[in-house]
Amino acid sequence: MSDNNYDKPLYHVAPQQGWVNDPNGPFMYCGKYHLFYQHLPEGCEWAFGLVWGHSVSSDLIHWEHLPHAVVPTEKSLDAAGCFSGCATIDTDGTPIILYTGVRLRTDPDAQPLPPKECDLNLPFIESQLFAIPTNTVSSFTPDHPDDALLIH
Repeated sequence: MSDNNYDKPLYHVAPQQGWVNDPNGPFMYCGKYHLFYQHLPEGCEWAFGLVWGHSVSSDLIHWEHLPHAVVPTEKSLDAAGCFSGCATIDTDGTPIILYTGVRLRTDPDAQPLPPKECDLNLPFIESQLFAIPTNTVSSFTPDHPDDALLIH
């Protein structure tokens, strides 16, 4: 356990606060291990509004928390949360996050609805989305491997 917080293990990635769920899309890029995870920074139990937390490490023991990698975007296909997914490196070397975006059916901006033959009539609608770094030149180099904020 860590010296300053007896509730947090020493070698386990965990945010400082909030609800955390499954890891998503771990990979190595520019000499750093990147780990993403579902996170609700302000809550202690599951709710809509999930973001993707992001941590990096050079040794899998010491982790640095970075800003959230993927966050819900108002009036979009992930307005109610960024659910599970994966991450990979594209053939051109660009990191890509693939995830399930969720919008609530009751949200007037949650249009379009799925075609009737595909609509499960759940309270939320899922869409398969992707996110890429906003600037891979300055933020994804061996000299500066920390992530930029990601965009859709």
